[in-house]
Amino acid sequence: MHSIPAYFTHVKYGLVYACKVISSETRERILDAAWTLLVKQGRLDVGMSEIAAAADVSRQTLHLAFGGRAGLLLEMARRADKRSHAGQRMRDAVLAKDDGVASFKIYVEAWVEHLPEIYPVGALLSAARDTDPAARAAWEDRMEILRSGFARILRRAEAAGRLRANVGAVAAGDLAWSMTHLDVWRHLVVERGWAPEDFAATQLGILTRELFAGARR
Repeated sequence: MHSIPAYFTHVKYGLVYACKVISSETRERILDAAWTLLVKQGRLDVGMSEIAAAADVSRQTLHLAFGGRAGLLLEMARRADKRSHAGQRMRDAVLAKDDGVASFKIYVEAWVEHLPEIYPVGALLSAARDTDPAARAAWEDRMEILRSGFARILRRAEAAGRLRANVGAVAAGDLAWSMTHLDVWRHLVVERGWAPEDFAATQLGILTRELFAGARR
């Protein structure tokens, strides 16, 4: 039987990392510690050393396991997606077999519900993307997942003749993605004090009127 190497080479976001094989228990402990410090306590300035200490691992182990801060943040966001009820509603909406209209509403509302859950992680990735190639790639990975979900739902609407005649699924998806973007949510909800439900209702109302045939303008 071949033994599992302690370290292996891993390519992520075009960068090469030496990644340490760690147990699932250790991996979860690191993610739990990072989530407590960054999200529950809202401390966006927490460093890798403090996260490592809270998880009772070395800083080197943390870096080798996740490939750096961007890799850790991305795994935190992905785990939040899997555990979130809102995230599951988004996945169900993407895979639904309807004409896209009802699923679009569910997808928007679930995404806005999910935003506060992942906002601290998303804010850190967004802030680091201009100077950190790995953070930029991780951020783009997250945004592509959201954008592709909108596109799949709106392609169903287009095929069913539910989009306005002058609106294509790709452009409609881009518009929906941009209007519900984390940065827009931050400007209006975090900075301007909008209630999350008002943000969801306003953006959904505008998008419904502009994208779907028969909707009142």
